[in-house]
Amino acid sequence: MSNGFEGDNPTRRYKWFRPRQAAIGSTIITGGASYRGSELYNGSSTYYLVVRDALVWCGIGGIQAAFATGPQTDASGTAYQGPIVSDAAVIAGTLYAGSVAAGRLSPALFYYTQSLFEWTSHDFPLAVIGPNSSLVFQGAYGNSTAEIDHIMWEAIYPDELDYMFSL
Repeated sequence: MSNGFEGDNPTRRYKWFRPRQAAIGSTIITGGASYRGSELYNGSSTYYLVVRDALVWCGIGGIQAAFATGPQTDASGTAYQGPIVSDAAVIAGTLYAGSVAAGRLSPALFYYTQSLFEWTSHDFPLAVIGPNSSLVFQGAYGNSTAEIDHIMWEAIYPDELDYMFSL
């Protein structure tokens, strides 16, 4: 291993980031009831989704994020997504946007007081989403909307979780 970095180990299967296993997307929400939000849902039973990059905005107040089991929105909004590499296969993960049926979710992951949240630390993920789980973004107030301007995620196998960091 040169320079002591684990990613330089030629015997390691997973190294840092695989563009062919990554996707990017965004959401748009128009109208709807209170507690509108956007989410990345992992419907795969095989992969974990590693969120590497995100830009989320909210028109009023702050933004909160929470993990939840299953999809949480009514999918009344619009979501766009696709692989980063043009000829790559469909990547695990589905974006949804709309009203969150459960109302306000507990901000188990974080609560951010500004109206724009950005995560660009590609070496250290914002979140790792397990099978049948969602990462849900909501506005801090019942009448606010949290939309995903862009989010990038990678689908990896469970045994690769311990080796995904480049630190």
